[in-house]
Amino acid sequence: MPISKRPKERLANVIDHFERVGRKQLGDVLVDEKLIAKEQLHEAVGERQRSGSPLGQILIDSSYLSEWDLAKAVAAHYNLPYVDLIGYEPDAEVIGSFPADLAHRENLLPFDAFGKVICLACAEMPSVEILKRVQEITGFTPCLYVCLGSELKRLLTNHIDKPADLPELLPPTPDDGLDEILVTDEDKAGWEKLFDLGNEEVLRGE
Repeated sequence: MPISKRPKERLANVIDHFERVGRKQLGDVLVDEKLIAKEQLHEAVGERQRSGSPLGQILIDSSYLSEWDLAKAVAAHYNLPYVDLIGYEPDAEVIGSFPADLAHRENLLPFDAFGKVICLACAEMPSVEILKRVQEITGFTPCLYVCLGSELKRLLTNHIDKPADLPELLPPTPDDGLDEILVTDEDKAGWEKLFDLGNEEVLRGE
């Protein structure tokens, strides 16, 4: 049974990938792909600064962009698999393993877990700092999947109670170190299977 890297080391590899591909902002990707015009991006950025809403959701609400186009752009740019959550009912144990405030504030839906990996659905790419915070709080390495924003909102609303007083920022968590963990061949195979299935879905989502 192979011994994996420490969770923080494995997360560092994930973060290194997202930092490299994330140097180009999502808005610039959408403009370059001719999915939106520069003027529409500038308008949406201004609204985001006023409201704090996610850029992609603002563009969708303004009818400048479709949910599918956003999902495909995020999946392609960040090299993430797509997961179809239409009709999906999440596992209560997986939902219960993830903080409700973090899920609602960052629009992240936990939908599967194996070993020390938690699968999170998102409509837009969370920041590197959020990925680090997920690992610090849960002890799981996040594995991201792209989904439609409407399905993400439905599942968050129906299955995760939103805290009445949702704080803007999470309190800092101590860095107490994490021990090495064992990752079985079954864990690895499960992760690879989910990625393969996700990639098949996004290719069919024309």
